Amino acid sequence: MWKDANYFEIHAGTPIPVSYLPQYESTLLISSRFKSHAFIDGSSETRIRTDIIRHVRSLQFHNSQMTFEDCLHFLAHTSSSRPHLLLYDNVDDPGIDLISLLPHGNGCAIMITSRNRAVGNLCPDAHLGLDVMSMDESVELLLGIKSKSLSPIDPAFEEARAIADALGCLPIALTQASSYMYETGCTRRAYLERLTRSQQKLMAQPVRYKPEMRYLSTYAAFDASFERLSIRAQRFLQLISFFHWSKFPLELIKIAAEHDFSEYEQMYLEHGDDFYIGKTTLEEIFIHEDSDWNVINLDEIMISLQNYSLVTPVPGINTDLLQIHPLVHAWAHSIITPDDCRRYQLAAIVLLALGARNEHTASAQYLSNHVLHFSHLWDQLHINEAEAFGRTLNGAGLFESALQLRERVVMELRQQMGTSGINIHDSLWSLAHTYCNLGRYAEAEMLQVEVVKMLKDILGELHPETIRASSNLVLTYRGLGRLNDASILQAEVLRLSQEVHGEDHLDTISASNNLAECYRGLGRLTEAEILQVEVLKMRQQVQGEHHPDTISASNNLAETLRALKKLEDAEVLQKEVLRLRKEVQGESHPDTIRASSNLALTYRDLGRLVEAEALQEDVVRLRTQVMGEQHPKTAKAMLNLAGTCEMLQKYAAALDLVTAAEEIIAKALGETHPQYRRCQRIKSRIQVLVSDSYRGTLDIRFPNTSKPSPLYSPEPISGQYKPPNLFKRLRNRLPQ
Repeated sequence: MWKDANYFEIHAGTPIPVSYLPQYESTLLISSRFKSHAFIDGSSETRIRTDIIRHVRSLQFHNSQMTFEDCLHFLAHTSSSRPHLLLYDNVDDPGIDLISLLPHGNGCAIMITSRNRAVGNLCPDAHLGLDVMSMDESVELLLGIKSKSLSPIDPAFEEARAIADALGCLPIALTQASSYMYETGCTRRAYLERLTRSQQKLMAQPVRYKPEMRYLSTYAAFDASFERLSIRAQRFLQLISFFHWSKFPLELIKIAAEHDFSEYEQMYLEHGDDFYIGKTTLEEIFIHEDSDWNVINLDEIMISLQNYSLVTPVPGINTDLLQIHPLVHAWAHSIITPDDCRRYQLAAIVLLALGARNEHTASAQYLSNHVLHFSHLWDQLHINEAEAFGRTLNGAGLFESALQLRERVVMELRQQMGTSGINIHDSLWSLAHTYCNLGRYAEAEMLQVEVVKMLKDILGELHPETIRASSNLVLTYRGLGRLNDASILQAEVLRLSQEVHGEDHLDTISASNNLAECYRGLGRLTEAEILQVEVLKMRQQVQGEHHPDTISASNNLAETLRALKKLEDAEVLQKEVLRLRKEVQGESHPDTIRASSNLALTYRDLGRLVEAEALQEDVVRLRTQVMGEQHPKTAKAMLNLAGTCEMLQKYAAALDLVTAAEEIIAKALGETHPQYRRCQRIKSRIQVLVSDSYRGTLDIRFPNTSKPSPLYSPEPISGQYKPPNLFKRLRNRLPQ
């Protein structure tokens, strides 16, 4: 249809006043390339028809009686070396049958501006997606002069940048700001103060004497779009206004639906009325009457919101994410009625709590930022939601924040249930787990000893829950360095598990695996290998070759083989582990990244340092993407890469990595954590190496490359902080 037409479509994320198109006008409309040009109001079919007819009839006297269809034919087939140019402006309404309103032929060039990204499907090759303005463009609009003519340290430049940043470089908001400052005579500094104190009122102020502005204010433009949304889309937009405006994972809704908008991973107490209000609100948004959940319902909501550019889809890791412009986010929150405000807030809390699962999900890495967004409500949360938020934060490596919630959960459960309630032992174990992550093993031990005693008293020594609690205590003993105590207790756990469950039970197999880990920690490598070979055989028989637990058993055996210096055997097994991880769990799953890290350490022990470095760079990149820059495991990956860089005598790179890791650990775990002190020791050593290498006095070789580096950190199996300069330097070194 379009092969003979000159066609160009501009998809703008927000309304673009016609005054922002002079650059196109000067280069396309005014030039001699076009026989005529016209701006067509695309806001409705009636206005399009009216403007087309008016334009064609004005060109020639004998056109004065032409119908709309005649006008389209005239524009499409006028014989001339110069075509006509039509700019259909603000074609936002998805209900308009736009194709029937366009000339089809080679006599006309067409431009279309629209917030409806679907319009780009008319001619994908000629689609130009626009969103917010650049900072330089925003400053130029506010100052009325080229930004390059001002020094970056000029107060006017700095003030304009501050306003543009506060408004998110949104064109209509910048125009409104410029108009307001001109009309009132207030300075840029004074406007910024008004914006900080009264954003809602300021964004609703009408813009006068701007005839090209389609809407009187920024909020008026948003209001007009909101009125055209379906009821469900309106409700959804108001719901997500309670979340952070950035990186909302759509998979969270699918997870919640799969669990009937009600099934938490852990429920300590009966839900209160607030939970049921939130659940009902979610069902009203995502489940149509007399039907079950269907992902198409969500698709329809997304299409409706994207038609008016109220949300922007962005790719995430194995999930789609939503971005909302901060001004749209603030406006959507401001229009919620007082009666609806509480129920949408409760629905948002329930939805976020439903995302806290034991198994890894693609949305997990994005949830912690939204949990932090609700931090002002943490003290008011029901105990079940507090547990879920703590689980999310602990999984994201935000252990101090998780500790705040988990300590509160334990305290309230003790108050309501005493010290003997059967449900309290899970909360004690969760708190102990967070203590372990923070290196506070003594406090973890006290809690776990209490759990074991409690379960023995209530359930008896041979109950599966009691046996599992003893196994958890073993892990803390290992963290405390009490390896003999750990192996003795784990041997008892294995004996009891065999007695209660039998040899083939999964709990018994897990107990054998944990005992082998104890043996490896004690240096009893041959005993560990024998036990792990048996564990792998049992996993394969009971769970199958492709089960994640079976793959973990292979990985554990490979680690023992590496410790035994059977490096070639370890490499073969770890390559198979990595292949299976990718096949079963995907490239970006934490277990797959862990498998890559372990294989890299074997490469390093084999002296294949370049291969090790390349794989570890990939591990750092993936850890940063999947777990975040502030996660302790990202820091651990940096330390492992630093060890390889040190062996390659890349001391400056090693120092950058260790410094970044040190800062992450200080923020996530605290400066008293053993990992932080370890980082300081490594950093001090590498600083000496850097200094000596600059003086040309150092000539270090590693003749025995199978010897573990001081940075060696094997990967076990089962705050918002960002040092910008270091991460920028590190990213430049990593493959993209």
